[in-house]
Amino acid sequence: MNWNGKKRIKLIVDMKKEVKGRLVGSLFWLRDLAHLDHLSTASYARHVALEEFYTGLLPLVDMFAECVQKNNIIEQIAIPSSYTSIVKEDNRIVVIMEAVKDEIERHKYLYSTGEMNVLEDIITLMDRTVYKLNNLV
Repeated sequence: MNWNGKKRIKLIVDMKKEVKGRLVGSLFWLRDLAHLDHLSTASYARHVALEEFYTGLLPLVDMFAECVQKNNIIEQIAIPSSYTSIVKEDNRIVVIMEAVKDEIERHKYLYSTGEMNVLEDIITLMDRTVYKLNNLV
């Protein structure tokens, strides 16, 4: 393999590390935002829907991170800051869930079958929560 081939492989591996580490951090952040929103809402239906989401998300994120780590891929996980004001603006948690789903879709070619299976479970959990927040609250 020539030097250009080795450089391309290294770039791909580095991109996988960055994308997967960023996704794990974003999912932990999303879980924290949902928990903060859960604690500050006056709506019982919203309170329950968000509790189901954040309690269901953590084991799935942990499972995803373990699948990724089988190849020692994640070197750094950065979790954005959690502010309650970001969530309260116009059902912002739904917008953030949709953004995370878009991020998964945009980079799905980087994930193994096992990783993608767990991500599909996370997407299903987000879809169910978005439905509840938009229609039952």
